[in-house]
Amino acid sequence: MRWIYQLFEGVHILYKTTDQGVAEMVLNLNAVRITILSLMGPVYQKIYEDAA
Repeated sequence: MRWIYQLFEGVHILYKTTDQGVAEMVLNLNAVRITILSLMGPVYQKIYEDAA
């Protein structure tokens, strides 16, 4: 688990103000991180999906 947490250290969520309110953008998600999220299950995928 330590390796997984360290791998996600580079992932950030950017909050940007728009005319519709505040938009969230996930930064630095790559193929490896997306694969790990899919293996961890839908709960974790939803956390990053909502902000993508």
